[in-house]
Amino acid sequence: MLRLWQKQISGGADWERDLIAAVRRKGFLWRTEQTYRQWAVRFAQFLTPRSPYAAEGADVAGFLSQLAVQHRASRATQRQALNALVFLMEEALKRSVGELDFHRGKRRKKIPSVLTMSECQRLFAQLMDTNRVMAELTYGGGLRLMELMRLRVHHVDLERLQIQIYAGKGNKDRLTL
Repeated sequence: MLRLWQKQISGGADWERDLIAAVRRKGFLWRTEQTYRQWAVRFAQFLTPRSPYAAEGADVAGFLSQLAVQHRASRATQRQALNALVFLMEEALKRSVGELDFHRGKRRKKIPSVLTMSECQRLFAQLMDTNRVMAELTYGGGLRLMELMRLRVHHVDLERLQIQIYAGKGNKDRLTL
């Protein structure tokens, strides 16, 4: 097993071998190793002709800013790159990153889409029997799929027009209309 591990890290640049060794020392998942290696390679290309061993915190900040501004990367993508590069610098290359000042990716605005009353009526008119009741309960009561699937007759209070939801999202109980 040790020979296989040594064979896998024998190719590539010195910084890449150091990264792989640090990742495996920490016991990260294979997918995490692949992701960190991909970010490290992109960072090395960004630094060309310099080596990642010569990189500083300002270089990392420049790379992350370029991701946000030129490549329009999302915040999550930028955060993933940040984690990978901080790990590369501090754990693999033994260099302090320090305080990073970089342009953050913009948060995407989510515009909710809601059906109009006539659209809902047309949609429900196309459904029959049980499917129609399920669709109306889901839409009108704000039920999630698994909440609907777990629903039983005794959970419905017709006098108060309420539905008791058990073990919903976050394993919480709630009442809905």
